[in-house]
Amino acid sequence: MVHLSRVVDLRRTREIVRSRVALIGNGNTLLFLTNSLGEVRKAFEIRMQQAAESGGYILSSRCDLPIETPFEAVQAHVEAAKG
Repeated sequence: MVHLSRVVDLRRTREIVRSRVALIGNGNTLLFLTNSLGEVRKAFEIRMQQAAESGGYILSSRCDLPIETPFEAVQAHVEAAKG
């Protein structure tokens, strides 16, 4: 399993490792504070599409969430993960 920061190109990483390695992370925690709930959901749905083609992807942030993160933003993240 490889834990990725938000600056890593998720699609390119998946192309390189294919299904040999599970990927986790690549979530931008700043989105939780600066974007609408729809934008948060869409951003994470895109990540799911980019990495999930060959399976083995866990949608997650790379680091802790800021304390000011609205609960609704976390819910949007969970909803995106559920599909």
